[in-house]
Amino acid sequence: MTLKLEWLKCKGDIWCSFQNLTIDHAFFDGFIGVYIIWQEKDVIKIGGGNFRNCIIEDRNNENITFNYPSAKVTYAQVDSANISGVIRFLEDNLAVQIQSQKFDENTQSIEVNFPWW
Repeated sequence: MTLKLEWLKCKGDIWCSFQNLTIDHAFFDGFIGVYIIWQEKDVIKIGGGNFRNCIIEDRNNENITFNYPSAKVTYAQVDSANISGVIRFLEDNLAVQIQSQKFDENTQSIEVNFPWW
């Protein structure tokens, strides 16, 4: 059974810019879930938790900001108990440049829909 996620876009139904997304907007107050950072065909990172804190941390990662200046991000609310399993599924099924390290080898994969299909 697939957990159906609502992958969010920015105003105008466009993929959000990783660098320019206004993460201090009230919408992100307490927003918990998973996210995918990508550029063109490269999936850079999949992460999860408190979205605002994670994006701030990733924006401080020069490996992402320098090497992927036009990166996009999408995100979906996920219950905190399921975040590790969702990340596990996404990382197992997408070629990710930077592993999240948000799960251990015993984490059960939770199948979800992909944002692009």
